[in-house]
Amino acid sequence: MTRPLLLLGLCAAALLVVAAPASAQKKDRDSAKASSQRLDKALDSGQISDAVSAIASFSRFDEPAAVEALLTVFERASPALYPNARGVLGGFTTAPSLERLVAKGLKHRSPIVREQVTLALGEARPAGLDWAALLGAGLDDDSPLVRAVAIRELSRARVETRLDRIIE
Repeated sequence: MTRPLLLLGLCAAALLVVAAPASAQKKDRDSAKASSQRLDKALDSGQISDAVSAIASFSRFDEPAAVEALLTVFERASPALYPNARGVLGGFTTAPSLERLVAKGLKHRSPIVREQVTLALGEARPAGLDWAALLGAGLDDDSPLVRAVAIRELSRARVETRLDRIIE
C-alpha cells in the first residue's frame, strides 16, 4: 500500500518540476506585457520617472517583444529617455532578441530609431552579433544622423577594416 502512494507522490513531484518552468515562462511573458503597458501609460501621460522605471524593468526580459516595446521609446519619448532604452537594448544577448533588434531597429522607417539602435550596438558591442558589419552598413544609410553615429562608433572601436571606408 505504501509503494503505490510513494509512486503517486513521485509522479506528482515530477509533474510539478516539469510544469514549473512553463509557469515561470508564462509569468515572465505576463510581466513583460505588464511592463509594456506600464511604459505605454507612462509615455502617454508624460511621466518621466514612471517611464524610466518601466524601461529598466525590461532588462529582465531578453526577448523580441521587449525589443519592440523599447523601440517605441525612440518613436514616442523624450530624448532624455534614449540612453535608458539604449542601455537595456545593449544588454540583450539572446539570438532572437538581437535578430529582432536588427530587423526592426536598423531597418525602421524612422531615422531616429535607426540612429539610436546603431548607437546602442556601438556602445554594447554584443558578442552574439557582428556589430561591426552592421555599423559598417550604417555608413550607407540615407540619414546623415545614422551615418554620423556609425562613423563615431566604428572610430571609437578602432575597427581597422572600416577605417579606410570612413576616411573615404
